[in-house]
Amino acid sequence: MNSEKFQKELSWIQIVATGSVALGAVIISLGLTMMSLFSEIPIPGANRTNLDIYLQAILYIGVGIIILGLIVSFVRIKKLKLDDVDRRKIKIKTSGQVILFDEMYDGKEIELEKLGYDAYSVKKIRLTGEPLKYDYSVLKYAEENRMILVTEDGENYGGCIENGLQCIKLGQNPTVEEIVEALKKLEN
Repeated sequence: MNSEKFQKELSWIQIVATGSVALGAVIISLGLTMMSLFSEIPIPGANRTNLDIYLQAILYIGVGIIILGLIVSFVRIKKLKLDDVDRRKIKIKTSGQVILFDEMYDGKEIELEKLGYDAYSVKKIRLTGEPLKYDYSVLKYAEENRMILVTEDGENYGGCIENGLQCIKLGQNPTVEEIVEALKKLEN
């Protein structure tokens, strides 16, 4: 699954989850409102008893809770599926040039994928659940997965040099051509 497809899938899941949670919350609120307002007040001209209204309110609350439970299960299953696909892809691909873009270059991996490179970004890997919060974690991840780190951060670059990791240091917002040129220099 490429980064663009991953982002679209993740966005779709977020939209469905947000809408479903809102629907569940509205239904629960409706049930609670019915229970609190109408269960004690006789309704003129209505044939409904307080017990009927109370039972209908409980039904609304139950339906709302079921919707919330289903959406939580759905999101959890989809997240596990996305995590599994992306983790397998990252762990298996260890031959050739596998490129890891540091945070400041998020989005560049998409451009390089279009050119046939096997590229990832720290930000998107974090979305799969990998704990890449600090520079050391990023360097360790790049080392374990035999990735070339592309960064602007002098500390990360220094850490790569000090530990014998492949790394490219570029300036702010490099072009695709500059990145490809730097990768070619690293090959030689």
